[in-house]
Amino acid sequence: MTAVTPDRLGAKAPGRKALKDGGVKPIGRPFWLLGPGVLWLLVFGLAPLAFMLMMSFWTSTIFGTKPDFSFDNYARVLVTELYRDQLFKTLRIAFMTTALTVVISYPVAYLLSRLKGMQKALFVLLMFLPFWTSYVIRAFVWLPIL
Repeated sequence: MTAVTPDRLGAKAPGRKALKDGGVKPIGRPFWLLGPGVLWLLVFGLAPLAFMLMMSFWTSTIFGTKPDFSFDNYARVLVTELYRDQLFKTLRIAFMTTALTVVISYPVAYLLSRLKGMQKALFVLLMFLPFWTSYVIRAFVWLPIL
């Protein structure tokens, strides 16, 4: 049984605009509701990143940093063997982790989309179980890898 609403009788619902196909859409979009979240991200996310990027070009002194534009910090990373090796090791681990995650996650997602009911709930529980383990245990697991 279908419900008879004012929209079906031809009357407009308050705050809505009729479309050509008979449907209705809300009038106006409250984009102003995004304001606090966007402001939060700008102040506590992008502003510190921009400040760190700006400071990375400053020169270091005994008493702190001096706001002189210089590429010396980046040149030191590429010239010093210890920093360069650590940078490439970090990038290698990041690439391998990304590739392995993609290779594993697509079949798991496909399997999860095919499961139903209790099997799906158990599978999701098993997937989230590692997130509940202690951070200390995870740190000790990473020691031999690094």
